[in-house]
Amino acid sequence: MKKIKALSLMIIVCVFALSLVACQEAVVAPEQEVRETITVVDSRGVSVTVPFPVERIVCTLNSGLNDLYMLGAGHMVVGIDQWTYDTAAVFEIMAQIDDRIRDRSIPAVDGSPENIIALNPDVVVLWAESPEIDALEAQGIPVIGMQINDFDQVFWKLEVLAKITDTTERFEEIKAYCEKLLQDIDATLDQIPDGSHRTSIFMWGEGQFAGGDSTGSDILK
Repeated sequence: MKKIKALSLMIIVCVFALSLVACQEAVVAPEQEVRETITVVDSRGVSVTVPFPVERIVCTLNSGLNDLYMLGAGHMVVGIDQWTYDTAAVFEIMAQIDDRIRDRSIPAVDGSPENIIALNPDVVVLWAESPEIDALEAQGIPVIGMQINDFDQVFWKLEVLAKITDTTERFEEIKAYCEKLLQDIDATLDQIPDGSHRTSIFMWGEGQFAGGDSTGSDILK
C-alpha cells in the first residue's frame, strides 16, 4: 500500500512539474504580433507597401506634416524638415500644436538618409524629387514621394496620408469642409463683373514665384 501511495504521489508531482514547464514555455515564447499592411501609389507611380496603420512617420514635406496634424495623426511623427523650425511664422503655429516641436525635440532630418534611417520609421513622406529617396529605398525603408500642383492633388495627398494612418473618416470631414469653402468662393466670384477681377502675383517666399501648374496659381484663380 505504501508503494502504491508513493507511486501515486510521484505521478502527481511529475504532472505538476510538466504543467509548470508548459506554462513557462508559453511565457518565454509568446506568438509574435503580425502587423497588417496597406499599399498606396505615390506621385512617382510607385506602389508603396507600409505597415497598417503606421506608427512611426518621418515627414519632411511640410504640407504633409500639416495634413498629419489635421488628421489627428501628429503623434505618429518622429522626424520633420528643418524649414519648419527655421521659418518663424510656421514654427510659431506648429509650436502651439505640438509641444515636441516647441521644444525642438523632434529631429529635423531632411537631407540626411542616415539620420532618417536611425529613427526606424515605418514610412518616410517627402518630395517626389528628393535626393534621399534612393538611399532610403536601398535600406528597405518605404518611401512615399509626393508632388502637388493643384487642388485635386492636395486632396489626393491628404487622402493617402489618411489611408496609411487609418484616419479616412477624418479625411472625409476635412474634404467636405474645404469643398464647401471653395463653392462659397466660386459663388462670390460669380458676382464680380467681367473685367473687374484683380491681377495678382503669388510668392512662396523671397524670389519664389508660383505660376503655371501649381497650387499657388489655383489659389489665385
